[in-house]
Amino acid sequence: MKTNIGKSLFCTAVLAIFILPLMGNTACATSERIFCFNRNHDTEVWETNPENLEDCNESTYASTTDASDVHRLIANTCTGTETEIIDKVYIRVKGYWSGADRDIVLQPVFGGSLDGDNHSFDASDTSRWSDWFEISDDTNTHTYWTWRDVANLDCKVKVGIGSSGFTLYASKVEIKVTYD
Repeated sequence: MKTNIGKSLFCTAVLAIFILPLMGNTACATSERIFCFNRNHDTEVWETNPENLEDCNESTYASTTDASDVHRLIANTCTGTETEIIDKVYIRVKGYWSGADRDIVLQPVFGGSLDGDNHSFDASDTSRWSDWFEISDDTNTHTYWTWRDVANLDCKVKVGIGSSGFTLYASKVEIKVTYD
């Protein structure tokens, strides 16, 4: 009885080279978690219903009519393990304006004192979510993110450019973390 071991090995190698990459690599799959900021800095809050920006409820809104107003969010409900390697960190806001067009600006604060870049959301007169702003490469960001860094991330919610006679509303700021 003659066996064809060489041919079988060749076929197995061809399958491994050409078919397995098409199946994807589940061992390196990226996952994500989303958290909300749930406290403020006490002295930096929007003028009307500031607690609504910290209740993690996208149906309740804080508001301001002051172009220099800043609402600083200081805590979030993030959890993770140090064995999970963080790839990217993002933030976004849900909000809108009434009366006149105004942007909402998110500025991350790293380690409690280092300001990141400004990320402007061109809000509209209808409540909606901004796009996700990646903050992993911002000015003053961490070179290597840990879950402790995510838990210690602050965020300033500022009034951006636009017309006078506005009321700006924001209900929730979220953090998205992608990790392996």
